[in-house]
Amino acid sequence: MATTLAKIIDEKETAVFSGTLKASSTAVIPVANIATAKLTLYNEANGAIINSRDAQNVLNQNNVTITSGGILTWDLQVNDNVIVDTTLEAGAIENHIALFQFTTVATTPLETFHDEFVIQVKSLTKIS
Repeated sequence: MATTLAKIIDEKETAVFSGTLKASSTAVIPVANIATAKLTLYNEANGAIINSRDAQNVLNQNNVTITSGGILTWDLQVNDNVIVDTTLEAGAIENHIALFQFTTVATTPLETFHDEFVIQVKSLTKIS
């Protein structure tokens, strides 16, 4: 089940998403133990991919960093928070899903896991 982020983000607003990567054992996973990190960002209503983030490699690239302490930080760009449904009225909320997928290396056991987050984007008027 996806976790809904508390903050509503205005259309075309930048933002920062941050969290700690933890294994099923609840141990923190440092970047050295991450084999792959991918991000897919899509519109919940119709599945449209947003900002070309379709299983995009985000292992310390594409505006995402992971530290040796397992802290993941994603600097959301203006194009990560566009409104896909152009018929939405001002003030309406469009849900975007950020799907992070990870595989580990040099851990026991090796793990593949994913986390989904709902980003609520508020439609504004006259944004270009």
